[in-house]
Amino acid sequence: MENSLEADRIRVGMLIDDVEGTPYQQCTLTRDASQGALLSVPFVNGVEQFELPSEWFDFGTASPPDSLLFADPDGHVTLTGLRFRGTRGLVYSLGRLDARVAIFGQPRKLEREYRVKTLRSRIDGLHHFAAFESIDIHLKRKADRFKVRVTLDPKGVVEAESGAFTVAIRATAPWDAMDGVGFTTQTDAELETTCADGATVDDHIQAQWAVRALLSLVQGTQVRWRAHKVLDDQFPTWMLSGEAQKPSFVDVLYQRTAGDFVAPPAETADLRWPAIRLADLGASGLQRWLDLYSDPLIRRAVEPAVEVINGATRFVEPRLLMTVLGLDAMGYFRDPLRKPQTPLNTQIERCLWASGLDVSALGSVRQVAMAIAHVNNDIKHPDRDHRPDGVVMRLVADLALLVMRMQTAELLGVQDKFRRVRDGGVDTVVQAFERNGVVIQDKRFLST
Repeated sequence: MENSLEADRIRVGMLIDDVEGTPYQQCTLTRDASQGALLSVPFVNGVEQFELPSEWFDFGTASPPDSLLFADPDGHVTLTGLRFRGTRGLVYSLGRLDARVAIFGQPRKLEREYRVKTLRSRIDGLHHFAAFESIDIHLKRKADRFKVRVTLDPKGVVEAESGAFTVAIRATAPWDAMDGVGFTTQTDAELETTCADGATVDDHIQAQWAVRALLSLVQGTQVRWRAHKVLDDQFPTWMLSGEAQKPSFVDVLYQRTAGDFVAPPAETADLRWPAIRLADLGASGLQRWLDLYSDPLIRRAVEPAVEVINGATRFVEPRLLMTVLGLDAMGYFRDPLRKPQTPLNTQIERCLWASGLDVSALGSVRQVAMAIAHVNNDIKHPDRDHRPDGVVMRLVADLALLVMRMQTAELLGVQDKFRRVRDGGVDTVVQAFERNGVVIQDKRFLST
């Protein structure tokens, strides 16, 4: 079997701590849906053979090692960031550990933590956003039909810099060429971060988070991480002779994104038409976004909306509150004077003007901003004598999220691209108020 860890797989093997004189310890390696790699270690209390795991799992002074190496006939798994997850049984006991990072490869040396050069990730929507065209098709007539030769040349790449990292969106393909009479294929795209001096997996993922945020905002639908893999000389390709050769990419299971891996596949139809594409931005636009995202004020503005898009909650009240919280922060970012205690409606009005969204069917920009602020405050404050109904909250939440997404287009200078691609979506959000009989009265959105 492959050196992998599917959700329903149980691997039985040995734990190695790389300390001379320490016996190997039997264990099982499984996958927890939300916590990633999970080790279950059987041991017998009071028996010298199991002195080491007894120390790891002592309730009062549990002290598991920072890293361990798992080995079975299918390969090695390097586990770092180990955490005590409990134990049961007084004599015949079973202790559990989870790992923040699991690297499916054998290292040259077991370390507490690894600083790796390159990490690649697959994430929903990146293929459609990148829209790389790296397919060459050659037709050759043979008898009464054509023979097709398709070559995938993954040469497309857009790069930018983010601190110590080079961030690249790169075209990838599982094979170089294929002959046949007829078949369907496409190139894929992966997100890559490279750090010349090496960085932890946590730092690589953090550097990639900016692109996840961008994808969420331009797609307007949930995007999930689907795979990570690292490339570094610390994880070489091992020959049967024990000789180390040039490294190749090895899979990584990362605790923070483990839940995404087992989520249902994304709906292609939801991802097919991003509001803007990578070609609209180019390398300069990607660099602009990474620079913006490095500003704590921008992150404070966009992160609540990004998490709303990515399913932070199913309830409309927190969806609306989180998105308006982002608009408040974005309005502050847009204020050249950065005045403190500016009214919420003023910050929302700044965002509405910047979005370029035509809200004339609802009222003036100022009226709409005031009405959004009132709905937000009517939800937040229990002493208010008015509580908006569910229809009003849903419509305002959708409108606020659209305005927030359009901030990205304006900041990147591609407003015209956003509106051209998503005109139908923009019109639908605004027209939904009329279809549901929701109008502005007394500075509030009310159902008629």
